[in-house]
Amino acid sequence: MARTVTPAVQLDIIKEDPPDNRILECAVSAGADYIVSGDNDLLRLGRYDSIRILNVADFLDLAQGEVPES
Repeated sequence: MARTVTPAVQLDIIKEDPPDNRILECAVSAGADYIVSGDNDLLRLGRYDSIRILNVADFLDLAQGEVPES
């Protein structure tokens, strides 16, 4: 499932790679529960607000009920 969003917020959270902030902005505006990424700067955050940031393997484990909520 996909949905196009226009970010309603402007963030400056990831100083090391400012374009990554656009991912966070879209996730916040979309009301996302998760960001699934291989980007180290995003993964280092682990969570932004209520949005969990996971790599693909951890997300698949979560979908199968194998990763505890953190």
